[in-house]
Amino acid sequence: MFNTINLLPSLIHSVTVQYPNQVCDPNHPGNGGVINPSYSYPVADHTSGGIWLAQAALALMMKQSPLLDDPELADRTLAAIAFTRRWQRSTGLIDLPKVDYDSPPDTAFLVQLLCPVLSLARRLADQKNAIARQVAQGLDEVVLSAAQGIIGRGFRTPNHRWVVCSALSQAMTLFPSLDARPYVDSILAETIDINADGEYSERSTGIYSAVCNRSLRFIADHFGRPDLLESVRSNLNFMASMMDADGTIPTSISRRQDKGTTTAPISMADSFFDMGMRDDNPHWIEIANLLITRMLQKNQNLSSDERPYWPMATLLDQSKPIDALEAPPVHSLERDVKAFFPASACWRRVKGDFSVLAAAGTTQPLSLRCGDVVLQSMEIRGTYLHVSHFQADTIEPTEQGVRLSHLGACRETPGWDLPLGRPVLFDNPHQGYYQLAQTGVRQRHLLPPLDIYCDIVEVGDGLDVRIETNCELDRILFAVAFNFATGGSIRAPNIAYCPQDATTLFLHGGGLIYHTATHGVSISAGDDCHQYNPFGDPTAGSIRILIPLVTPISRTLEIRHGKWSHARRSIVSAHDTEWACGKF
Repeated sequence: MFNTINLLPSLIHSVTVQYPNQVCDPNHPGNGGVINPSYSYPVADHTSGGIWLAQAALALMMKQSPLLDDPELADRTLAAIAFTRRWQRSTGLIDLPKVDYDSPPDTAFLVQLLCPVLSLARRLADQKNAIARQVAQGLDEVVLSAAQGIIGRGFRTPNHRWVVCSALSQAMTLFPSLDARPYVDSILAETIDINADGEYSERSTGIYSAVCNRSLRFIADHFGRPDLLESVRSNLNFMASMMDADGTIPTSISRRQDKGTTTAPISMADSFFDMGMRDDNPHWIEIANLLITRMLQKNQNLSSDERPYWPMATLLDQSKPIDALEAPPVHSLERDVKAFFPASACWRRVKGDFSVLAAAGTTQPLSLRCGDVVLQSMEIRGTYLHVSHFQADTIEPTEQGVRLSHLGACRETPGWDLPLGRPVLFDNPHQGYYQLAQTGVRQRHLLPPLDIYCDIVEVGDGLDVRIETNCELDRILFAVAFNFATGGSIRAPNIAYCPQDATTLFLHGGGLIYHTATHGVSISAGDDCHQYNPFGDPTAGSIRILIPLVTPISRTLEIRHGKWSHARRSIVSAHDTEWACGKF
């Protein structure tokens, strides 16, 4: 699958491009460390110095590497090992300077990285390789002291638990006397945070699903727990259903920092490959190959977890010779998916280059893409106190889509505080106005609840989005926001416009098309009822199109997609038929 002819140049580039950033002054306290540009300071964590050290050691010792036993790289690698050992605190732990100090989970990420190359260095040292022996001796000290420091010192996020367990299981294989099993077992006793659909609790398709899968694979192998691989398989199936034809994946449901981004989960490649080889699953191997292709295309803009180290390290554990793992070229996946995930409360539709994700429990209930036109999210927001920012409580499958329901009964009833008839002591921290309001001491004059329903229906080459409200109060201002990734143009009656980044436009009537050079998405059914923006400015990297509405709402918004025709100045469907709403 992953041919070293393809991966090695990327690995070598990742190593040598950092040569100018490595401190090579013996009198500098950070000698051997790699300067992180974010800090202008040498760091040993897994996101910068740690990943560089792991890749450097791999490039130095892999027999296929053009830098095998290279004297300069050997000196740099040994200096980086010495720096990492000096930078460990007395506990054996390292810092992630932007947020975490004396950090067990960040140290666990580092141990995860270093154990595969330490294992390789030991094997080569046994074969009388002098450079590998020095690498092994230095890494022995770093890894053992780090692993000892991790034991009993905790974590901060769900995925951290499995990273900690993974690092300790790997270290125990290398250091059998390390007494970490009771601590690992106490963490594993919490059970894996994955639902029946195969989605981890952080819902992070762009970052942390990969972290969980990699960690569980290591624990399964080093502790003899093949049952943990069932969680990995379940998540890979979920991720495969979420994936677009070009390997990108929606992140609108994420609870972490990848939310709302457009990304290919490159860091999933090693798990798709590893499990594809174990299970003889050609579809997973195909996905892995596509993600590697995306990695090689991205090349110089890779995050630490997207670099070629993990795919290369995974190759070290495969039974087949590396040179025999040929990879056929893959450009995109043939996709036709229609799936409802009740445990994850989401609906997925993929057909060719068009894909949709609808979900409950998020303020971004809909995202879609058509080719390179990306609707990052659709949002619905009203101005009715604090209960009208649409976030569906339920999602139900329908014949051609789903119904999302935002229910007033699931929220605090809006209303107004009534007087107590006694002093409210503003200088008493427990008896001030807001403190009393939170305790429920005050009675309230209640307003009627608000229900919002959103039906998403697949129709031909597009969707109908029907929005309805149910509330005794009328004239509540609402707006629907369509947040597109920048890079496209807008066409409307008598208008052709290239919006700048972070632009907001109101659609007051008719429709418009947002298109790139190859694809387009049209939106119809704007209204001219008001011009209030309840969302504020869009984030960088997006433009926002607003459709104003006023309750009572019973409105169907038509979304259509297809190829963009420069000749016709319109969208054409897959059958080369112009949409009536798609030509302006």
